[in-house]
Amino acid sequence: MAATYKPDLGSHCKNCKADLDDGDIYEKLKSIFYFLYDDDEIRRQARCHGWSKDNGLRFSKEQIVYSKDKKFTVCPECSCKYPLKNNL
Repeated sequence: MAATYKPDLGSHCKNCKADLDDGDIYEKLKSIFYFLYDDDEIRRQARCHGWSKDNGLRFSKEQIVYSKDKKFTVCPECSCKYPLKNNL
């Protein structure tokens, strides 16, 4: 599962400083599904991820991992792990 974040919170790994920004949710979905769905459906799908015109929520390249008793994110560059915090 891909993590999401608000643009004002930053998007770099604390360990390796890799840029984890994977783009605006709506724009990313539009670039992937432009040939399958109309703009209204893409906006609806973006809203399912928490996006709105006002909040500018973005995808992160970090991956969310759920285990029995822990939730954490993993940097795709250096594989460092950080406890999952809900920053939305």
